[in-house]
Amino acid sequence: MYKHIFLYFVFSLALISFSSYAQIATSGEVDDFSNYHTIHLSKGWNVIGYPLDVEIPLDTIKNACKLEPYNGYEVHEYTGDQKNPWTYPTKFQPGKGYYINSKEDCSVALLGEALKLEKLNLKSGWNLITSPKLVAFNNILGTCKGKLDDEEHVLGLNEETGKMDLRTNTLEPGSAYWIFSKANCELTFSDRQIPLSKGEIKESSFKSNALKTEKKYNIYLPSSYSTSSQRYPVLYLMHGAGLLDSYKSWIKDGHIDEIIENLRQESRIEEMILVMPSVDRSGLENGCSGPGEIAPQSCGNYEDYIVQDLIPFIDSTYRTISDKSARGIIGFSSTAHGAYWIAFRNPELFSFVAGYSGYYQNMYSIILNYKNLVPGVAGINIGPGLVKRIFNEVKIPPKEKISHMKLYLEVSKYDPLSERQTKKFHKRLEKAGIKHTYVITPSGFQFQNIHYWPFIVKNANKAVLAFNDNLVQQNFLVKAG
Repeated sequence: MYKHIFLYFVFSLALISFSSYAQIATSGEVDDFSNYHTIHLSKGWNVIGYPLDVEIPLDTIKNACKLEPYNGYEVHEYTGDQKNPWTYPTKFQPGKGYYINSKEDCSVALLGEALKLEKLNLKSGWNLITSPKLVAFNNILGTCKGKLDDEEHVLGLNEETGKMDLRTNTLEPGSAYWIFSKANCELTFSDRQIPLSKGEIKESSFKSNALKTEKKYNIYLPSSYSTSSQRYPVLYLMHGAGLLDSYKSWIKDGHIDEIIENLRQESRIEEMILVMPSVDRSGLENGCSGPGEIAPQSCGNYEDYIVQDLIPFIDSTYRTISDKSARGIIGFSSTAHGAYWIAFRNPELFSFVAGYSGYYQNMYSIILNYKNLVPGVAGINIGPGLVKRIFNEVKIPPKEKISHMKLYLEVSKYDPLSERQTKKFHKRLEKAGIKHTYVITPSGFQFQNIHYWPFIVKNANKAVLAFNDNLVQQNFLVKAG
């Protein structure tokens, strides 16, 4: 009996671990599991975007979720035709949006390449579409320019109410939108639609004494950096521990430069420097930390690398405001743990810390052989030495030591392991009487990979805004707008 309970526990953790990482090595090759998109349906009607580049049959969803027919059909597609406004598809098609009626809350993972559409045809009137990429709507190209309603031309999902009534000027990848057009036209998407104000991204490296090696980093310098002598606040962004994650990920996958520029254009933040260092697959502790299931853990003095090497180097090389009140750190997944680990152990360095989809308590990992771990194929080999520690618990310092620090936590309610970890950390902070912001993002109506970069693309703006507000409160900035 106990053996069966243990094997069930092991297999459950294997599935959690499998769903938490973006890439897994199979037969010596790396598969990009960011191609897994999870659809979350709530009981009742759901409006979803379909962001895959291939058609899939409706049965793919019906086999995983109990759907409720309405007028004989579970899925409805709006046509815009006044006589026959609805059709009832048997397949999901790239770029379209759908209404689905579900009997229950449920989730299903789909495998496929992300949407690569460059064009969508709009009909006169309302259209329900899926955006293929992050786009500033007022900069969309094609024959639709000038034919879209000036006041309510795009409506997105209001996640608080579950209704498609949220006016927006930015389309996010994989999300559904109602768009009103005054005439038939062609909507054209192109890369990096959000107009940038010439902030500069540089790639460089420096020698880390703590790690005894050269370490690379990306740095984002605001548009006025090259033409002024101004000093700027600085935000350190730590990447996750996926096999393909690196110091490039915040730009390449997280689109943080576009997020910053968009907030700047809306006059919601002031200029700042972003530093995105290589942290390998570490949890930013000294010693060995990080996931370790699908790649070796990163061992080394990573806390010293950030605190003793990187921050002094950046402050001496670039025109930062070298004061804790103008310095923040954000981590994702493994480094959400690391951001809080470092900030709490070095409160003299930071006034802001944020963690997305993080792990903050003691965590252990089942050591598995991931060969052939793909849907429908067995092949999990459980060997000796099953368990090892991957993170130490983030110790909460006395309240007076971090009273100057603004704390931010965010996680999707559909990310079960991170959600439990974040909630427990939130409760510990509450018990210690430490003020913080705790956000559980619904994100239940769209196709999303909930523990990877699409979650950051959708939600990182909130932590950036919180950092900017903290600067305002400390009189480092005049409030934007």
